[in-house]
Amino acid sequence: MNITYHSPLHRFEAFVPFEAARERETIKRAGWSWDKQRRCWWTVVRERVQPFLAACDVAARMELTVNPFEAHAAELASQGSDVELDVPAPAGLQYRGYQRAGIAYALARERVLLADEMGLGKTIQAIGCVNMRRDVRKVIILCNASLRLNWRREWARWNTTGIFPALVNTSWPREARAGLADAPMALIVSYTSVHKWRRFIDAWGPDAVICDESHALKNSKTRQARNVLGFQRPGHAMHRPRIPAKYWMLLTGTPILNRPAELWTTCRLLDPQGLGRDRQAYMMRYAESPARLGELHRLLRQRFMVRRLKADVLKELPPKTRELVTVELDDEAPLLAEQEVMEKARQRMAALKGALPQRGAQGYAEAVRELQEGRHMAMTELAHARYVTAMAKLPKVIDHLKGVLDEQTKIVVFCWHHDVLDGLRSAFAQDCVTVDGRVDPQDRQAAVDSFQRPEGPRVFLGSIRAAGLGITLTAASYVAFAELDWTPAMMMQAEDRLHRIGQDNAVLVQHIVADRSIDAKMAKMLVDKQAVIGQVLDGAPEREAAMVDELLA
Repeated sequence: MNITYHSPLHRFEAFVPFEAARERETIKRAGWSWDKQRRCWWTVVRERVQPFLAACDVAARMELTVNPFEAHAAELASQGSDVELDVPAPAGLQYRGYQRAGIAYALARERVLLADEMGLGKTIQAIGCVNMRRDVRKVIILCNASLRLNWRREWARWNTTGIFPALVNTSWPREARAGLADAPMALIVSYTSVHKWRRFIDAWGPDAVICDESHALKNSKTRQARNVLGFQRPGHAMHRPRIPAKYWMLLTGTPILNRPAELWTTCRLLDPQGLGRDRQAYMMRYAESPARLGELHRLLRQRFMVRRLKADVLKELPPKTRELVTVELDDEAPLLAEQEVMEKARQRMAALKGALPQRGAQGYAEAVRELQEGRHMAMTELAHARYVTAMAKLPKVIDHLKGVLDEQTKIVVFCWHHDVLDGLRSAFAQDCVTVDGRVDPQDRQAAVDSFQRPEGPRVFLGSIRAAGLGITLTAASYVAFAELDWTPAMMMQAEDRLHRIGQDNAVLVQHIVADRSIDAKMAKMLVDKQAVIGQVLDGAPEREAAMVDELLA
């Protein structure tokens, strides 16, 4: 017998095998009802489920552990737009209603995920929580290296407790190790350098950990995730606990970059006795079953996630529109090369998949490894073909952007390859600033500040990964993607550098693709992938698409 909780009907359902007559009779005597259409026994009375706890799956167990009224209240609070709460703020600054509501939700929990849509002020909400907690004096802020200066500036601007913000870069701050171990301090550490400072962090003993852009920890096997969240290697003595702290705040507008499986590390950290209790059960129920994503959305809100959309809480924020701009190449050779690469990769993947059933149990693992290698090879070949097409498309992109500049005061352009970005920089050399992985973090902020000034450069050129996080580009209301990212969440992050608090105009997003190219096909697939993210985080109904497999379908 297997008992689950069916969210759409708000009831417990028991599926009893035909041959289990004794179990069927027992559950009937317990007062359960029979559903002819779904071929199951059901009840809404929790007391009737308790005797069969051993047969309950993870969803049913979780539903039994919460008070339904409290769960409903938490779900409403996680999307609250205002609340009566006096949050300390420096003179001249104040929190918006929905930000107070987010802080109130977080204060009710020791571990929380602030997953508001990009541009709603997750950073200052996290600082507001510290302002409200009397028992927090030592804070570790983990973020991308490029965001450390931004965090120090925002902390100095919004914190009211006197906690001093210090960057951890080439050395551990003197104040935190030389006689001032108990001094109030916020140490800002990049994810890539956590491993160098774990010993100091453990000895220092932070009260709270703030993980900005926490989707950086989605893969529990990476070094940065292990040094933050800890790890236990099976069969070995090697062990590292997570950073010792009472309070954890994870901040990201995109906790899911591609698929629900990426939420597992977050669930394990924030809800270890609920969603994060059993990895296999979580994966089977949510990662492999799109029909249950609505249920996952509800449980996330009830347990640890606060998320609001700009459309819901910033009524005054202008809308955002996406457009696909298709250009024709003068030379079709890159497109023919793309098609050839696609066909070869498609045939190779079909052959590998077709061989799986014939390999048997002993050769299955080897066949799966070959399939993974084939997919990686396809990714590499497709990436190179996309690069060739992007370079061939560059003159058309430049012409299009020059036309846009006739109508727009300032524009933002995102790319993937350095060569594409360098080509654009040559075209707009007299009137542009550039931010990519080659630019020092301090110089990046200077470039952003220059662009934001009314008299500053009219064109901002950035790489999607380096310039798509943690900066504000509201001086422009037009953004173009000269190339597309494999991951839709990265593009959403980049778009919202413009579409955030401080934006006075409607934002136009254009994806510039070559007709009949891989990018043209990816543009449609990225919309599909954005939909599954919306279903889990925002309750939007759609499906998921695996990028490479669908490209080669």
